Amino acid sequence: MYAAKWGSALLLAAVAQFAVAGCAGGGLGTTPGTPLMQARTASWMAPDAKKVDLLYVTDIGDNYVYVFSYPVVKQLGTLTGFNNARGACTDKKGDIFITNRYSFNYTTPPQILEYAHGGTSPIASLGDYNGQPNDCSVDEKSGRLAVATWAKYPSYAGPGSVSIYKDAQGTPTTYSVPGVWFVVSCAYDPKGNLFVDGMPYGYGSYPIGFVLAELPKGSTQFVNLSVNASLASAGGIQWDGKYVAVDDNTNNIVYQLSVTGSTATVEGTTDLKGDWDYEQIYKFAVPHSKHGQATVLIGGNQDAGVLGFWDYPAGGSPTSTIGGLDAPVAAVISKGKGSFTGDAIERSAR
Repeated sequence: MYAAKWGSALLLAAVAQFAVAGCAGGGLGTTPGTPLMQARTASWMAPDAKKVDLLYVTDIGDNYVYVFSYPVVKQLGTLTGFNNARGACTDKKGDIFITNRYSFNYTTPPQILEYAHGGTSPIASLGDYNGQPNDCSVDEKSGRLAVATWAKYPSYAGPGSVSIYKDAQGTPTTYSVPGVWFVVSCAYDPKGNLFVDGMPYGYGSYPIGFVLAELPKGSTQFVNLSVNASLASAGGIQWDGKYVAVDDNTNNIVYQLSVTGSTATVEGTTDLKGDWDYEQIYKFAVPHSKHGQATVLIGGNQDAGVLGFWDYPAGGSPTSTIGGLDAPVAAVISKGKGSFTGDAIERSAR
């Protein structure tokens, strides 16, 4: 199980090859002038990648998705051919879904691309005309794929929404979220309830504020949830094995919430700190077992080009980092032997 196997001590040792201490001027986890990531013009994957657990990291700076073994971190591949790959999620088979937020030359709709575990080419593609795909989540029991969309594409002509694809294929059913113009992230809990967070329309086209909503299993309408805390802006949202975990994108605090009816109650908080100038964590992963809360949080610092690993829910400074990235946004873990790890990960840049 994830919570039992992958504690911070193991992760610290596993990524020690990436975290080079005392490298002044090079940023956390990097040797100055020596990028750690191997990017190529075409997708590639190590021959043994399909056999092990994999950590996928989307990078909107260079439009690659980097693939590492996990928890012993070693780069095993790179996926190419994206146009602003934002979100990532996985299903119980270990297939990976990447939300390609922008279309290519406005000739196709934005896409959700599906890859087999360790594969180099998409095995399926879904077009989303409802908005800009920003995040995704798969319901373990039903196989439904939920996609959170930013505002209408190519301009902010209308509010974003949530597209739900039955069996992760076909034409989606579209749901609006009351009071939300920019739908940021989404996550299913084990019961099939879908949680989303987002932001209303701010000054000009800049999104501000925070809204949390739930689509209860079997329902056809989202219900806004009240929260007994003041979050400045919507970030990532995940099921952490015990609570709905929601990130305040401005303050880098992850709130653990229990939900009863239309009320979300704060049960704990995780303050994510870093040793870089810009501490904003855009998306996060909380890999967990089916029987316990996560013990590790994984998040990308888009501004610093670093992926961090934190004790969870303790927080504080990262226990280890991976450097050499450009602008990492989302991450997801896929099991090599096909067992389901819980909801994937993610978090979106504003």
